[in-house]
Amino acid sequence: MTQQTQFDRVLPGLFDDLAGARIPDYLEAAIETASSRTQRPAWTYPGRWLPMQVTTAALPVARGQLRLVGMLALIGLLVAMAIAAYVGSRQAPRVTVPPFGPAGNGVIAVEKDGDIFVADRPGGDLRPLVVGPGDDRSPMFSSDGSRLAFVRADTADTGQGDLLMVADADGTNVVQLPPFGRVTSNSRWSFAPDGRSLMTVAQIGDGKRILIRPTDPAAAPAVLDIRLPASWMLVENPSFRPTNPQEILVVAQLRSDGPRGLYVYDLATGGIRTIVEPTEADELYVKDVAWLPDGEHITYSGRIVAADGSGSHALAALESDRISPVSNDGTRIVSDIPKTDIPGDDSHQRAVVVPINGRGESVELACGLGTPIECAWSWIWSPDDSMLIGTVPHEISSTYLQADPATGEVTELDWVVAEVGPQAWQRVAP
Repeated sequence: MTQQTQFDRVLPGLFDDLAGARIPDYLEAAIETASSRTQRPAWTYPGRWLPMQVTTAALPVARGQLRLVGMLALIGLLVAMAIAAYVGSRQAPRVTVPPFGPAGNGVIAVEKDGDIFVADRPGGDLRPLVVGPGDDRSPMFSSDGSRLAFVRADTADTGQGDLLMVADADGTNVVQLPPFGRVTSNSRWSFAPDGRSLMTVAQIGDGKRILIRPTDPAAAPAVLDIRLPASWMLVENPSFRPTNPQEILVVAQLRSDGPRGLYVYDLATGGIRTIVEPTEADELYVKDVAWLPDGEHITYSGRIVAADGSGSHALAALESDRISPVSNDGTRIVSDIPKTDIPGDDSHQRAVVVPINGRGESVELACGLGTPIECAWSWIWSPDDSMLIGTVPHEISSTYLQADPATGEVTELDWVVAEVGPQAWQRVAP
């Protein structure tokens, strides 16, 4: 029998066996084996995250094209992981707040009954931010709005003076900076533009010196070798240049018996340059010193001068040399005008918002003389420059005012604080 004849006889039988509808003997074993294994993850199928035309189109088997498909798969996987991480964190990116210029209005901090309280708007409900057994006062925010500093009074009379405390802006993570020198209630701290240090005037030894404290408790403080006036009544608070934390504006009395001058001290080199020469002339008596927010000019005693000491001239629009802080955009200033027919009485003073550049009209605030509302003794600008808050001190309490610098309208706020103290307005991203 030939091989072909044998094949012809066997083939019909094979067809009959294949055509029969029967269950293979190994089916149950195959199902059991398959069900005991985990399924392939859905994300490993390209059709789940690549376009269908990519996963289903017939591609020629070429090494370069296979590499392209692999790269697309990897990119898709990385994008999916990044999106998942972002959604999972649910944290919006932090917007940087510049150290000068207008900003958004954050919370307002005031001291009340020995604790620090905040409100979301002028006259709003006060809620505790920092509370405790200590007597806390003088809250201040860093320029970027992320840090809070305040003073804790030395109620135990340890002889070390008041303590400087720093915390996050929400009142958490409070840290005490180690005491150095004697810091009293006359001292006023201010943040550096970068928020890494604070500065004040402290009694160190037998004299008053400028003290700079890093916010890192482990970092050493710096004491500037500049002679300051002996009397606290003549001490002007030093201030960092808004555009350069290495430069400090200071009123100094370089001779113990001489007049005061205005200087800029360079922390990096120890050099000092004169802005206003010391003089006995009453019209150039140096007080109410402040940088303009852009760091290019300085105001003092109702005058303005460039940061290099040139071009000093009077602000002609001012009716008095008693001035308050400059607006955040550097264009306006509040001039307080005491009533002159009652010597020593500031209870009926007036206040005027004056343009620094001489352009535009002054706006008188509706308080003081001839009005039922007593004018504030001090004012602060909101970070967006849309309003002013003023403090009216009394013998046993303080009240607050809100003023519109554009219209002059003034309203009394429903805040009464047991002790006189400054308030601070947090700067946030607009």
